[in-house]
Amino acid sequence: MTGTRSPLLTTCDVHDVAQLVGGLARVVDTAVVALLEQGRLRVDGTGRFSAVGSAPGRPVEQAVLDLAGSLPRRTIGSLRFRAQADPRLTAVAERLVAAGLLRRNPLAGLSVGWPTHLRTAAGRRVLDEWRALPQAGLAAVALGGPGQLADRAWYQDAFAAVTPPRVRRPGTALGATGWGGDGGGGGWGGGWGGGWGGDGGGSCGGGDGGGGGGC
Repeated sequence: MTGTRSPLLTTCDVHDVAQLVGGLARVVDTAVVALLEQGRLRVDGTGRFSAVGSAPGRPVEQAVLDLAGSLPRRTIGSLRFRAQADPRLTAVAERLVAAGLLRRNPLAGLSVGWPTHLRTAAGRRVLDEWRALPQAGLAAVALGGPGQLADRAWYQDAFAAVTPPRVRRPGTALGATGWGGDGGGGGWGGGWGGGWGGDGGGSCGGGDGGGGGGC
């Protein structure tokens, strides 16, 4: 007896991919890189951002510009933290839930280590499609994190001062904010909003009951 396999679901939005891989924090990181490349966002040598343009028709990127503001005050940790309260940014996960690529984690809230959303089988197939393609530009950042940023000076100023979040334990994933506060990289942002992860996988979105998928 043979079955038919559903066609792979696709998405053309790198912010959707960022949410699937790394939660809300990765969405913010990817938008920051896009805005730096477009010249709509600047970062100074202390890691503080300032908006110098707008992004009409791009709600995710416009939200990040609004959070940054025109004065160089916000660090990447601060942007990640404040993103939790912006519906234009949290809507990315909600859209993926509606599309069947993410599902809400029924255990979210029981422990700070549990992610808010988990990838579905369809969501994992979408990531498999993206990972099979040549990785460059924003897609590389969405899939692999800001360490994939080609401009190392931007990376050092914008991201390098932020201490990577600790892996809590196998089977969990870190939340949306990473490190918060406007004073630099140290200290937790105070909240675990966006979350990500595979069904029973390792930290940063592992697979079905197996090891971690990596960030």
